[in-house]
Amino acid sequence: AFFVLPLSSHAAVNKTLGSVSTGNAQDVIVVGNYAYVADAVAGVRIVNITTPSAPAIAGTYDTPGTARQIDVNGTIVYVADTDSVQILSIATPTAPQFLGSYSQTGLVVNDIVADGTHLYVAGTVSGSPTVEVLNVASSAAPVLVTSASVAQATAVTLSGNYAYVVGGTKMSIVDISGYPVLSVVGTYTDALSDSQFAAVQVFGSAAYINDPVNGLHAVTISSPAAPTASFTTTTGTAYGSGVAISNGYVFLTIASGGLAIYDIASTGSPVYVDTNSGSATGLGLTIANDVAYLANGGSGLQLIDVAKPDSVPPVVTPNGGSTGIVQPGKPYVDPGVTGTDNVGGDVSSQTTVSGKVDTSKVGKYVLTYTVTDRAGNTTTVTRVVYVTPTLTTMALKNNTLTIKVGSKSVLLRPFVGYRGTIIAKKAVLNTVKDPFYVFILMDTNRKPELMVYNSSGKQIVRQALNLISVNGLQVELAGNPISSSIYIAIAAKTNSLSVNIFNLSKSGLKFMKAFTAFGGKGTLMMKFLKTYDQEFGLVVLPKGSIKTPYVWRYGGSKKNWYRDTTYQMAKLKWSKTSLSLH
Repeated sequence: AFFVLPLSSHAAVNKTLGSVSTGNAQDVIVVGNYAYVADAVAGVRIVNITTPSAPAIAGTYDTPGTARQIDVNGTIVYVADTDSVQILSIATPTAPQFLGSYSQTGLVVNDIVADGTHLYVAGTVSGSPTVEVLNVASSAAPVLVTSASVAQATAVTLSGNYAYVVGGTKMSIVDISGYPVLSVVGTYTDALSDSQFAAVQVFGSAAYINDPVNGLHAVTISSPAAPTASFTTTTGTAYGSGVAISNGYVFLTIASGGLAIYDIASTGSPVYVDTNSGSATGLGLTIANDVAYLANGGSGLQLIDVAKPDSVPPVVTPNGGSTGIVQPGKPYVDPGVTGTDNVGGDVSSQTTVSGKVDTSKVGKYVLTYTVTDRAGNTTTVTRVVYVTPTLTTMALKNNTLTIKVGSKSVLLRPFVGYRGTIIAKKAVLNTVKDPFYVFILMDTNRKPELMVYNSSGKQIVRQALNLISVNGLQVELAGNPISSSIYIAIAAKTNSLSVNIFNLSKSGLKFMKAFTAFGGKGTLMMKFLKTYDQEFGLVVLPKGSIKTPYVWRYGGSKKNWYRDTTYQMAKLKWSKTSLSLH
């Protein structure tokens, strides 16, 4: 058996519509505007349910014994009444009339199911578990036609060519297609020796059993001769003795009151959905028109709204993030979304999309994704897609930057009042705003400033670099694949190369590190490298006679940035324009 504990995070939800005190309700069946209640020693109670919020007793009939179970066929009511079956007419629902009865020596009636002119009776005869079939074409004179011995006989249900009879740890599958000959074709024995099968219903290829001791059982019956367990809830669930199936959900009465609900249609295996609170002693149960009718013993009849058993919407995540970028004229391939439901699992296929990306026009487009689970709960998320041209060229002349965007040019003139050489670098950052352009300029007092512009020409960073020498100023960039950020190294060519490192990310510009490489001369070189699996290195190398490169690594056991002084020069190789790790 497969054991599953109902999720404790689900709190009981009270969806009670109404209730009425009947006496000692054991079972209930609904026809039209009336609920027919087997009410123990009080016999049959007939409840008007036209207004669910105000159910009211409309009629009664006192049977001779203790009314345990009840079923209706047309205008005939059948009552399991201790040692007999009582048959009543409900042609006038408020005034039931006695028609006939059935009994025999040693008979104890536990459950009944009406099927046309046949009535299936589960119980014992002189202590032996039996299922009997009565011909009830004449309600005044029901006749026993056939019977079969079964393992246990607490409850019975019909499905197709079979009757399923349960009790204790047993379920017997009885072939009724050869009526009046009945044959037991399969028997299931539960692995839990303390199980007490109290009610059974069939849906698809499984029989669902309510067990007050061990909760819900699902038994695969695709091969009636070899039924096998496929699901059992954890022990100690304290369920009741009623079960009903509606809209792909199994509803089970709970001994302490209310309903436990499982979805059996979304994944093919029961998945706990929720609990609806209710009065104590959950016994019989039937569902009609999205209302559950609970026979709650001394608490009477309770009506619970079950129109929407599952009220938790799916969790939806846009694949690849909530933004996207595509070049004009290029096809846009929608990466879609991933939808995960608390009951149905992956519900990504149940996605509808509104909106369209027109790559023939530069602009901002919004795609709206709606994911709906089987219960009708929906979650909506959006993705913003930018159709933006490729930046093809960049030219800097006479303090003016010209950026070529597709067939258009963007002119930036932020450099008036600066002197000397303007250093420009292109930095690619993994966002819809990339690339960035990084500039180092000298003001009229020969003080350097760092400026960063995005591709639309907007200045996003302006930082004074007061501590940096202006003698032979140089800039090096390196991309960081971990955080989608850029490292900026700024240095001046002096006998002792001083280096300042900044980090540019979505949150702005931050100073990271400053150091002096004594003896380091010439061109500054820097690269962001992947060294080992999930380990990255930031290498800063002032070319010259320096013996040890400046290497910071992320990863390993420390899981943070740290200076690595173990690198030898032999591990690094550089040319005039490149740096690599060996």
